[in-house]
Amino acid sequence: MEGETHVDALVVGGGASGLAAALHLQDQGCSRVVLVEARDATGGRAGAGNLQTQWRDDADAGSGGDAEDQAAAAAAQNSLGAGYVDATQRRVLRMAARVGLGVKAVNNSGRHLVEAVPGARRRLVDDIPRGQSLGTLLDTARLVNRAEITSLDIRNLEAPWEDETLRALDAFTVEDFVQATARDEEARSLFRLALLPVFGAETHELSLAWLLYYARAGGSLSRLLAVKDGAQEYKLAHAGGFGELARRMAALLRPDSVRLGNSVVGIEKLAETGDLRVKLGQGEVIIAKHVVLAIQPSLYKDIQFSPALPSDKLALCETMNRVQGCYVKVRRETLRKDHMEGRLHFAGAETATCWTGYVDGAIQAGERAAAAVSARGFAGGIMGIITYMRRKSQARQAKRMSVRAGMDLRGVLTEEETLQAQEEAPAGTATTSEVDASRRAASRRVSKNFIKTITYTDFLNHSTRENL
Repeated sequence: MEGETHVDALVVGGGASGLAAALHLQDQGCSRVVLVEARDATGGRAGAGNLQTQWRDDADAGSGGDAEDQAAAAAAQNSLGAGYVDATQRRVLRMAARVGLGVKAVNNSGRHLVEAVPGARRRLVDDIPRGQSLGTLLDTARLVNRAEITSLDIRNLEAPWEDETLRALDAFTVEDFVQATARDEEARSLFRLALLPVFGAETHELSLAWLLYYARAGGSLSRLLAVKDGAQEYKLAHAGGFGELARRMAALLRPDSVRLGNSVVGIEKLAETGDLRVKLGQGEVIIAKHVVLAIQPSLYKDIQFSPALPSDKLALCETMNRVQGCYVKVRRETLRKDHMEGRLHFAGAETATCWTGYVDGAIQAGERAAAAVSARGFAGGIMGIITYMRRKSQARQAKRMSVRAGMDLRGVLTEEETLQAQEEAPAGTATTSEVDASRRAASRRVSKNFIKTITYTDFLNHSTRENL
């Protein structure tokens, strides 16, 4: 029909997941792939932008700050979304190496204070608040360890809904778990406080099953909360952060394949061909053989689907909310198959099975969705093989960069690659063998604590305290 654009694949959403999907399809030889983004820039929830800066300090009181500082701040790009990189997030490291971005260690020096209950401000030493009572320490350790061990029982991250016990746990909130596991109020408050920045929700709003799944997908709950050897250990070495990563990823796509300022208002499955008819907010119509929906689930309700999405997918629109907050700037420093099976693919950080909710998970979900599209007829031929070999080389380079940064690669390098990376490493950098030895020692210490632990079946039997 006149006025319609025909493509092999349409990617909806210009965040990390959508960009990863579009790049993967392009690398596999899909010549007709288009990405549409409702905003005027790529990056999604991990974008970059300018902050309206007004300095407030003693030196600038009454003067409004130095004019040059103000001008420089206005011109600078600031990361407005995801901020950190874990040493095990290999997809982010691989993509960063591909677009020429490095990582740097997060500055975690100085005094760290925590006030879990009013009036009980404590200094953190090795992530442990000083001055706590023995009961508080034991209950805090009990909460974390019990969540850790329980999450290890989740075996199928691809289809967790098939686990009957995990489904049963979905009837409980994290607050139920807190109340049943700990008696000490300060320990309870510390646990709630630790989870708040990770999930952006209170414990009474979180499903216990979601907490355990989220922790398992990220390795462990302790890893999600930690800076050193944890999810907050590194950040991209660019002021724009993941927004800059998204901008450079978009630059790798064909110039005519990215369309900004285009929201999707309707997706209809055509009875004659099975293709999907996608209507954009500005009136344009795109006919796509496949659609990758890489947007946050809360936006599903803004799209008119025909046939309609199943109720379980639409329920995500009601349970996922926005989180309000503010930016402070300082100087110097997949879901179940449905009626559109094989045509409509879901991506996004929430659908990831590894590092769920993180940019690394978003990239994994995007590449997984793109691989599903490629498996249905978009073989890249010789170009796909060449691209694959080139990306393998880039991944190897990213691994070497990780060793030089002192990251734990857990045996992903060959012996020859490890030796070469160690030779290039600066003096004082921990080698892979040293990190492995440290990991093994830590593993032995943790395994001793496994003797007296409970599983989530004990929680369901309401026998948590009696089994201590």
